[in-house]
Amino acid sequence: MRDLGASLSQAKFQKLVLYNTHGGNTASIDVMARDLRAEFGLRTFALHGSGGIAFEGLSPQEKAYGFHAGEVETALLLASFRS
Repeated sequence: MRDLGASLSQAKFQKLVLYNTHGGNTASIDVMARDLRAEFGLRTFALHGSGGIAFEGLSPQEKAYGFHAGEVETALLLASFRS
């Protein structure tokens, strides 16, 4: 992440969004966002989770076991690329 921040800063990017849909690693991502702000002057934003989306129509398997790379996490990432 530090190398990515250095490259973005050198390429004159000013903002970086760290989008975590996994549910874990939130503290590490928050610390990384802070460190990238301090070291490279990037305006960093750490987003975690679903953003309040109601999860309706999930398959029984997703309801029971969907916590990593399942329907919800995959859908959130795919939707973020369409913006």
